[in-house]
Amino acid sequence: MYLYSILFIAISILLKNDGPLANGIGQSQLTSSLPRGYTNEKENEINPRFFENHQQGWFWYKEQLVIDEEMDSVNSDNRMNANLTNEALELTDVQFSNEWFRDNLPKFLDAAIDVPTFDNIKTYLFLQKKMMDKSETFATLSQQVVMQHPELDERNRRPLAPFASKALDKIAQDNKEKLLIELSKKTGIYFFYRSDCPYCHIQAPILKALKEKFELTILAIALDGRPLPDNLFSEFIIDKGQAMALNVTSVPSLFLKGEDKLIPLSQGVLSYTELIDHILLIALSVNLITQEEYEATRALNLPVSQSILHAN
Repeated sequence: MYLYSILFIAISILLKNDGPLANGIGQSQLTSSLPRGYTNEKENEINPRFFENHQQGWFWYKEQLVIDEEMDSVNSDNRMNANLTNEALELTDVQFSNEWFRDNLPKFLDAAIDVPTFDNIKTYLFLQKKMMDKSETFATLSQQVVMQHPELDERNRRPLAPFASKALDKIAQDNKEKLLIELSKKTGIYFFYRSDCPYCHIQAPILKALKEKFELTILAIALDGRPLPDNLFSEFIIDKGQAMALNVTSVPSLFLKGEDKLIPLSQGVLSYTELIDHILLIALSVNLITQEEYEATRALNLPVSQSILHAN
């Protein structure tokens, strides 16, 4: 017993600051046995004065604390997600408002993806089903409202059935042609071109067909003073500053004649159908036709009745 006491005292003296290990004798020997590149400075960065804290024993490995902190963070997230889950499951149908879903559903989705536990995924799917149920109820009631108020049904403006839509297209096309015949009596088109412009060669036959069908006046103006191939629009005139005055930057350029000015119709090639649509739209903007006349040329029924405003 006495021998053990003496041995314990000797070991304690060696480990004190004034012992040989503290003075660097044993410490240098230990350092020499470390891997190359490992220095006392690095040891001090991780665990300063290791030999002064021998009482820590096997718990000297400080990086374990980082792992513990990460585990605490995960546990904290799990507790937060558990609170979200409990909060969601305790809500009633009345509290599941659209505003609540808009503000909170993304949070539950994030929780289910970031921490994919059984409860987190179950909670999100539960909320998603609630949202889909609300959407289905809204869609069903919307159909019932439209059935009771036909003026709200878009199918009355444009039928979905192919035979009905084709009939509506035929009516609209007939109205366009009638209106263009009336327009030809009070307006015309100025056609700026160059004889070497390939796009002008494409546009010219379309304008010729429009002129022949609706007797629409078309004045061709040559920027280079030369006629078009195939002698289309043989009665052309030579540009004498009109193009510059109208700011023509490319050809073909078309202008519609209004009551007291020329209105740009297009700069570039237009198809036959596009040309008719542009003429009607510009004519409406300068009051050459009325709104009712223009609406009759569209493949839609008359505007929706406003009687819904007076409904209870």
